[in-house]
Amino acid sequence: MEKLKIDLGVKEYEINGRGVLRFSPTDPGLYSRLANFTEQLEEKQKELKMLDDLTDGEMDLERAKELARRMDETDRFLKDRLSYVFGEENDFDQLFGGVSTLATASNGEWVITNFLNALKPELQAGAESYWKNKKQAAVEQANRNRAQRRAGK
Repeated sequence: MEKLKIDLGVKEYEINGRGVLRFSPTDPGLYSRLANFTEQLEEKQKELKMLDDLTDGEMDLERAKELARRMDETDRFLKDRLSYVFGEENDFDQLFGGVSTLATASNGEWVITNFLNALKPELQAGAESYWKNKKQAAVEQANRNRAQRRAGK
């Protein structure tokens, strides 16, 4: 069997010594999936806040169990969606060391928030690179078209 090695633009990022996140920062589909994910994340945040607000500062055992169950459900949902956004080969339970995406980190932010904030520079650079390459390809094509038209005269 012959093999082809194709540059897919995939980069690897080690996450806290727990594993490697692999994705292509120049994949335009990534940004569409990520935009959809952030909308879903906002909805989940609203749902959890509403549930928390229902306790009015008091938490009996049943409400605590329900909130914990919903947070666990949300964590599983978010990790699943992250795998969809960044690629199924990425195991976010492993990458986060089993820590919930909704756990509060030492800076007071959710783990999911810290993760997305850490990726922002890479995602911005990937998007800029994608559009720069698109623009360059369009200019090169326009130059080829112009040269062909001149050659036909």
